[in-house]
Amino acid sequence: MEQETRNIETEIKEYLNKIRHHLQEDGGDIEFVCYDEKIGFAYIRFLGNCKNCPLKIMTLQAGIERYIKHSLKKVKRVMEVN
Repeated sequence: MEQETRNIETEIKEYLNKIRHHLQEDGGDIEFVCYDEKIGFAYIRFLGNCKNCPLKIMTLQAGIERYIKHSLKKVKRVMEVN
């Protein structure tokens, strides 16, 4: 299980790296915090201008979470932490 968790974490990080430049163009960023394999939740943190952006929930739900859940069936939810 531990190896599988590392693989999922690696894939989540790779996806975040693919979108990072879009966020950085607006002075923001995103970082992976952790993945809880027991419940299938991935946790991320918005940085820079993204922290206070009124569109961050839409970015999270319609962009990041949607793609990750589609690509990684074991991920049930992507949550923001402060």
